[in-house]
Amino acid sequence: MNGHRQIALVDYLAVYSDVSLRQLNPKSVHISAVDEKSMVLSYDLTSSANQKHTFNWHDMDENDHISVASMSDINAKLTAMAKYAAAKQGVSHIQVTAYPKWDWIATASVAIWMICSLGCYSPDLIKIKNGPIAGFCKLILPELVLQSMGFCANHCGSILVGTLVLHSIETLLLVVPRVRKYRVPLPERVLWYFFGLLDGNFTVQRFDKLVDSVALSTGVFDI
Repeated sequence: MNGHRQIALVDYLAVYSDVSLRQLNPKSVHISAVDEKSMVLSYDLTSSANQKHTFNWHDMDENDHISVASMSDINAKLTAMAKYAAAKQGVSHIQVTAYPKWDWIATASVAIWMICSLGCYSPDLIKIKNGPIAGFCKLILPELVLQSMGFCANHCGSILVGTLVLHSIETLLLVVPRVRKYRVPLPERVLWYFFGLLDGNFTVQRFDKLVDSVALSTGVFDI
């Protein structure tokens, strides 16, 4: 349990005790004792090691009001405490640690960015109707696509700037709050921001699906 729920153990200390998180070594926190009356967490501080804090079950507030009468009640109590402690800090008890998965939407977004960039460099490169492969393209591409390519060639600069501004706003308003709420680690966080700039709201949908899958796979505490 300690490895899978490490973030919850730290949250317990943050909300249910007066331990300073600035001095706490998060990886050191572990359950050293537990029974029907209480739980003991052991941890190290930067100033001193081998510290302990005892949590008496009847003193632990949480929204489900779970009473611990036997060892079988502890899993539910810890889960309720994890949700309560996280909410008190304005975050979720679920942590997302995965990178965004590359999919066809990301591929299409990259293709669109590349086409518009080529159009800014030289509009003739993407004017399929008048280019050297115009005849072939007319055979395999719908007229709407051909017209779109012509529009991109004439307005590629505005499209690039407008898309970047829109995706930046979506990232700031939608991606950033989610990343903070689910406490995504820094390397993964940077990539989520990149995806947000790349394909905007699709990244939000991708992130929400990941949260749902993590929530479903998050089991009870193994005491």
